[in-house]
Amino acid sequence: MERLFAKIAVASGRTLPDLLDLDIDAAAAALDAADSEKRAQRKTTEHKSPARHSDDFRSIVWFGTSYTFTRSQAKCVELLWQAWEAGTPDMDGLTIVTDADVSQARLIDVFKSKGRMHPAWASMIVSQAKGAYRLAKPAAVASEGHSRKTPRKTPPKKTLRK
Repeated sequence: MERLFAKIAVASGRTLPDLLDLDIDAAAAALDAADSEKRAQRKTTEHKSPARHSDDFRSIVWFGTSYTFTRSQAKCVELLWQAWEAGTPDMDGLTIVTDADVSQARLIDVFKSKGRMHPAWASMIVSQAKGAYRLAKPAAVASEGHSRKTPRKTPPKKTLRK
């Protein structure tokens, strides 16, 4: 009960002693207004984030690109997302498929359907080292070259001396 009075006092901008004279309807209205304002702020902040997801990770906006995932894929992406947010982005593929409780033995197979790879594979989900995967920002993928190897330069032809 004390927490409710404290919340009403903060929302209405009054002190606890002033609440004795406060109209209950006015207090409820002030509390509702404060809650509505917090929800509105949360929504605008969430939509401004370049990387956001639905509660079940089936829908993701990743730095301007929207992706939709199956349930199995969403479980794997959720684990990668948690690692990314924790600042330890690399995860072993076997750990991901085991923790996500998916039927495939390899992470790559989770993101393959009818012989085609999911659009997020090798763009949002990349491999840093053999068997290790992470979420990568689009600029990181292009600059670090995770999805394509750069061609080797051919050595110059030797000329014969006379």
